[in-house]
Amino acid sequence: MNGFLKVILIYTIVIIIGVGFYLYFNTEQKIDINEGKEQVTQLEAYLKENKHDHHNVDDESGYHHNEKYVKMFQDVEQTLNFFVAVIQEENEELFTSFFIPQQYSDDLWAYSDNPYKDKTNHQFMRELNRNGKLVSAKYNTSIMEGYKTKRKDSEVELDLVYNDGKQVKLKLNLVLMGTEHSNDDDIYFIENSVIGLINEVKAQTK
Repeated sequence: MNGFLKVILIYTIVIIIGVGFYLYFNTEQKIDINEGKEQVTQLEAYLKENKHDHHNVDDESGYHHNEKYVKMFQDVEQTLNFFVAVIQEENEELFTSFFIPQQYSDDLWAYSDNPYKDKTNHQFMRELNRNGKLVSAKYNTSIMEGYKTKRKDSEVELDLVYNDGKQVKLKLNLVLMGTEHSNDDDIYFIENSVIGLINEVKAQTK
């Protein structure tokens, strides 16, 4: 084999390996908002049926002790389907449950002197969906060693697409944690500040 063919072969191998690594570490997936909406409907029905059963329903998240929902929120894709659907549908109660409680509380009071009177929870969702313009989403994930939990956490690039042609890339830090009431099973929470995410949306849609 002459030198030229060797060079071509080496470059081909390098390109194949490079593409393989790219596909392995950078997998873009489309968010299934319709599936997320079905999950929202099912969860709301479950919460309604079990709202008086304090032995099976977690007081904070409402689904923590149900095996089906624990597994759902241990999966990055299903968690993101649900999250984007909640933003689009502007479901206030479920939206707040995605974030680490202390961080979310800090954001509420940083955003408004009277967050309950000002309906700040709803304003947060309207800021993220840009007053109802959110139409689709996709995401990329890369796994990093868990620095706060016994399992791996996920760093996700979430792309939000709006009906005016604008697109926003948000970097979400998903961490596996127990709730305030139970550490038996870890589920994904969003570690980011909501205000930080809103500022990113505004900056990228000027």
